[in-house]
Amino acid sequence: MDCWGFPLRDPQGAIIGRPGIYVDRILSAIRTSANGGLSRRYTPSHAPADGMIYAMDFSPVVPRGTTFPVAAAEVWRNTVAPVLASSTTAGAADWTTPVTVLVWDRIVYAALSGGVDGSDYQVRWSATDSSGNLWNRTALVLCSETS
Repeated sequence: MDCWGFPLRDPQGAIIGRPGIYVDRILSAIRTSANGGLSRRYTPSHAPADGMIYAMDFSPVVPRGTTFPVAAAEVWRNTVAPVLASSTTAGAADWTTPVTVLVWDRIVYAALSGGVDGSDYQVRWSATDSSGNLWNRTALVLCSETS
């Protein structure tokens, strides 16, 4: 689901998103690009100390039928030398990330909470497929009051 509540679709027409998983709280599922670097940002901005479900859609670059038995998400402060800004322990860092990242088809998603107003962050996703290949992707998120 995108941030306006509409389902996203992949080129084969499969619906991305699962009903009943806090559908009203899911931000845009960022699609990866097979033709170059990812220059995408989650929108709208993330409100400080709020919690949202973020997702990364690997369907454009990962073949159909591929599964992700292992996935992870980390949040890094987007500075000249990025600094880890997440922990699985609540209150130990700017962001709290889950121990387990959920997977549906070729989409990984996680409930992330926290953030400091005025800070820019990188959400770093890594997923290991059933063949042992590692897929890393990064997306940006700005932490500021939303309008």
